[in-house]
Amino acid sequence: MKTAFGVLGPLRVAVEGEDVDLDQPMLRRLLALLLCAANSPVSAEALADALWETKPPASARKTLQLYVHRLRRKLRDPARITHGPAGYRLVVEPGECDADEMRRLVADAHATVDPGRRAAVLRDALALWRGVPLAEFAGVPAVLTTSDALTDRWLALLGERFDVDLELGRHNDLVAELTEVVARHPLHERFRAQLMVALTGAAGRRTPWRPTTRRGRCSATSWESIRPTPCAPGTRRCCGLIRRWTSRRGRAVPGRRSCPPRHATSADGWTS
Repeated sequence: MKTAFGVLGPLRVAVEGEDVDLDQPMLRRLLALLLCAANSPVSAEALADALWETKPPASARKTLQLYVHRLRRKLRDPARITHGPAGYRLVVEPGECDADEMRRLVADAHATVDPGRRAAVLRDALALWRGVPLAEFAGVPAVLTTSDALTDRWLALLGERFDVDLELGRHNDLVAELTEVVARHPLHERFRAQLMVALTGAAGRRTPWRPTTRRGRCSATSWESIRPTPCAPGTRRCCGLIRRWTSRRGRAVPGRRSCPPRHATSADGWTS
């Protein structure tokens, strides 16, 4: 039975191409917890603590068993969630989660030597994001860790795609997009530096842009391994000029952590 899980945005699951209606919030939370630890057991105690943010009720273990039973029925596969001494485990096959497809596309992009092809594949990877990853579970620490890692990955891939486009000389095409991105992420120095390079190039004063040579790696089995791509050397060269430019216009006010807005408007653009 073909099952698809979506974590690059609101939680989504489909069986045989049909979206599964997870109408109970506790079922959605349970699936998110198991999906964040896909193919690894999660103890009943850990699940209970995450399901009930306050002290779990005395009937938590029996209620959890009931939720698992209902979730198995929703997924139409009793073997999808297994139980053993270490806890409950959600079985996710390779390619069933959209994060797996993202990793595959990123690997393909890193393997190609053609900058134009690399930019196109990175756009395909960025298009998989449907909004803030698992945003509805922001109050669940175990899920928030995954959400933050995926958000960092989105920012890193977006910056990497800008690097490649600058390398290709697409300065004019990038000005509007980078202006919008910088407005949403004013404290992200990499994007500010890229905008400065794009503006310089669009004005006819081309600045050589050398994208980073060491890219973030991610394991197919560990959410913890997802890390953002480091800043490009060109970014660091521009940082001093950026700081002087921003200091004349007032200091940015630190806010909550930057993350992709709620809805995608293009292959790799977001609006709130």
